[in-house]
Amino acid sequence: MYNITERWYTVEITTEANQTVRIHSGYLIEMQKPNFIADMKAQMA
Repeated sequence: MYNITERWYTVEITTEANQTVRIHSGYLIEMQKPNFIADMKAQMA
């Protein structure tokens, strides 16, 4: 946990391909929103 201006965390996962990935807790929150996929597609366009 980090507490610089507000609390946030780094979530570490291991994929099926045995790669370690770290995800910022703020990004993880965004990923859980129902419109996340549509938002990402709109950013890529």
